[in-house]
Amino acid sequence: GYEVIDADEISSEILEYNHIKISKMFKMPPQKFSTFKITLGNLVFNSDPEGRNYKKELEDFMLPRIKLDIEYWTKYYQEKHKKYVIEMPTLFESRGLQKFKDYYVIMVQADKDIRVQRILERNKHLSIQDVLNRISSQINPSEKVEFCDDIIWNNETEEELSEEVEKIIEKLKGK
Repeated sequence: GYEVIDADEISSEILEYNHIKISKMFKMPPQKFSTFKITLGNLVFNSDPEGRNYKKELEDFMLPRIKLDIEYWTKYYQEKHKKYVIEMPTLFESRGLQKFKDYYVIMVQADKDIRVQRILERNKHLSIQDVLNRISSQINPSEKVEFCDDIIWNNETEEELSEEVEKIIEKLKGK
């Protein structure tokens, strides 16, 4: 019964709309969006011998746009008196959660080996090393805990995950 504001979906839309501009920013050759995403991921998550921090540059470009979209949708759902959740791993990783202190923050976490396996299944073009590079660029889960009101462990089946989500929903009904 909750609307979902998905920061990754918003991010993908912003990337697609701005991929030519971002290509120019990073001096990438012109390419189709599907190829651009792979090239950009390789650029951002692999170290640059010149020391350029592509990840930070991309975050500096993307995050203000993502936050604007999230603010738009939160205001929209509040005005419509609809319940909503914001799914925002992007803001977690950029330490943008400080701006969401008035929200009930839930972290969904899985063991590293399970995360690696799931990422490989979703992204057939990535190698194990690519996945490990991406995970190592993320904030350690222990650092995220300080921003969380609850943690859901997602190491098992979808049914068990659903049960965990239902427990959280019941808890939120009391707030």
